[in-house]
Amino acid sequence: MKGFNIGAQEEVLVANVDGVFYAVGNVCPHRAAGLAQGKLHGPEVTCPWHEWKFDVRTGEGITNPHSSIKRYEIILEDEKLLIRA
Repeated sequence: MKGFNIGAQEEVLVANVDGVFYAVGNVCPHRAAGLAQGKLHGPEVTCPWHEWKFDVRTGEGITNPHSSIKRYEIILEDEKLLIRA
C-alpha cells in the first residue's frame, strides 16, 4: 500500500490485495488523514488517526457506511500501473 499524488491536488492510495491492485482516494473524509499511513488488512484500510475503515475494492465506508472514498480505475500497461483520474 502506497500513496501517490496525481497532478497538483489529488492524492491516491494504491493497494495490492491478493495480487490485485486497487486505487482509491488517500484522504480520510473524517479528518483528512492520509490513509496510506494506516494499516491494510485484506481489502480494508484503516485510517491512522481515528480508525475509520474503508474497502479499497469499492471505496465504501465500513465504519461509517454513509462515508466513502473515491475509487479510481487502474490499467495495467507494459508492466506499469496507470490510474485514470
